[in-house]
Amino acid sequence: MGGLDCRYLTSHLTDRSFNVLSLTTIATPHRGSSFADHFLSTLGKDRIPQLLSLLDLLPIGGGDGKAFEFLTLDNMRKFNHDTPNVPGVKYFSWGATYDPGLIDTWKYSHSVILDKEGPNDGLVSVQSAKWGTYLGTLNHVNHLDLVGWINTARYKWAEIMGNEIKFRPATFYLGIVDMLAREVEGLDDSHPPSSGNQMLDSLQAASREHDDDADDVMLNPPSIAKPPPTKS
Repeated sequence: MGGLDCRYLTSHLTDRSFNVLSLTTIATPHRGSSFADHFLSTLGKDRIPQLLSLLDLLPIGGGDGKAFEFLTLDNMRKFNHDTPNVPGVKYFSWGATYDPGLIDTWKYSHSVILDKEGPNDGLVSVQSAKWGTYLGTLNHVNHLDLVGWINTARYKWAEIMGNEIKFRPATFYLGIVDMLAREVEGLDDSHPPSSGNQMLDSLQAASREHDDDADDVMLNPPSIAKPPPTKS
């Protein structure tokens, strides 16, 4: 939900000592998640405290459950109405898709969202992730992969089976930083402002500069869907 926090900051918290030039969101649920609606309707609000008390036993805790209420489709429609884009700020976004196995943490949530919204990363659909200029879809990447919570066993098993997962979180984010330096701040005159697809090409090139082995770059063309930019 960090992307939503940043949108709120950019639109509403204007008493600050810095200017926001751009905002890039990665699989942010800009239009909510149908799984939040499904979870609340299935479990019921009265039972959420009981579930959270069990989740508190986990290392990451269970939180207060407000995220589910905030991310319903209706609530996010209200949030988007009350949080418009700021003129002069460039908005970019990425989405991700993931196909869970028969026994997979994301199997249930993925199936719910797939039925209601289409391709998704286990928590956020591609459609919900689109905001501003849409730069592309990362394939075979789940929501935890995107924040760097890599399942090393899954990566290793995929490598053994000949389906190596190319996505590397650190390389991906370093590539985004390089792309923004070129596209937003104009630090490299040889890369003038360009279209969304050209930005994707620029990001791929920047990623290779950060990786000693080109075969290890997570932005491998067969793993990325490259649609035309979409404006919201």
